Amino acid sequence: MDDVTISKKEYKSLQKQAEAFRLFATHFFETTLGSAQDVAEDFRNTGLYSDEFLHDLEAGLKHSSYATTSYARSVTQKRSAKLSQSA
Repeated sequence: MDDVTISKKEYKSLQKQAEAFRLFATHFFETTLGSAQDVAEDFRNTGLYSDEFLHDLEAGLKHSSYATTSYARSVTQKRSAKLSQSA
């Protein structure tokens, strides 16, 4: 592996940029993704996908890093509660 040397100032700047990206990505996915079951149900309702694909999709989403983070679980719970209130 090659080593790269950067100044502490540049390192701190890169850390801040990485954190900003993580926050942006978290908020982006928070607003676009529902629970794995909700996403699979949306696909199922189109009638375009096989049961095997839908099963694999739901299983993959449940095991993805998004679905397994505590933050994602809390977002999904809050989103579900909001949807229940608006229904």
